[in-house]
Amino acid sequence: MYDWMARINSDVDSIDLDRSGSIIEESDSQIVLAMTDSLGMPREGVDYRDTWIHKLRASSSCEIIALTQRAATTDRLQNTEMLEAYNPDVVVTQLGVVDCAPRYMNRIERSLIRPLPVIKVVYKPLLKRCRLRRPRRSYVSPPEFRENLDDYYQRAATLGTDVYSIVIAPPSSLFIQANPQIEQEVVRYNEIYKTIAGQYEHVHILDPYEQITNINSIMIDHEHPNDLRHDLIHESVSSVLSNTC
Repeated sequence: MYDWMARINSDVDSIDLDRSGSIIEESDSQIVLAMTDSLGMPREGVDYRDTWIHKLRASSSCEIIALTQRAATTDRLQNTEMLEAYNPDVVVTQLGVVDCAPRYMNRIERSLIRPLPVIKVVYKPLLKRCRLRRPRRSYVSPPEFRENLDDYYQRAATLGTDVYSIVIAPPSSLFIQANPQIEQEVVRYNEIYKTIAGQYEHVHILDPYEQITNINSIMIDHEHPNDLRHDLIHESVSSVLSNTC
């Protein structure tokens, strides 16, 4: 049994307890933020235990904090809860495809019709008949994307945080068929990643896909990863964290 009186009479300033009353020992683990959109999350056909985040938690001695959100863009990086609130040692980001994809509607149009389901039912099919998906209607323009990254990387530098940004994966054939200009936009936004990251010593680009010749083989649908792609990402991330965790 723990000697409570000895602990209370020691030089310890405070005692942290969990809900059972047990003492919580302070952890020296490095903190890693894993920030992703839906690509890092479980979905039909991909169990949570198949995701790269779960695999990283299972294989790493670091404290892995997952900040996942469906349809997230790099606009999310502006929030201090994505960095300063945790003061992490390392951040791994998997963002960009939602930013760069050409759209039928821009974000303003989408926000206007979202609360009006009846109009949405009529308006969206009409748009698809009258418009093509265009880069100018992407949710985050190239200048905005550049600014989001630059601001985040600067703030990380102030904290002494290392950042590893996973590039946007090459689009599958299904994705290109549905959105013909997606391929050129992925290339353009990945170039921005590399340019901005190259300006900071603490920022590194990860490309888990550079050896993949058949991108369709690592997709469960037009853009989301299957378990093989999650394995690739896990191997890439765990490799760079091997000296940290």
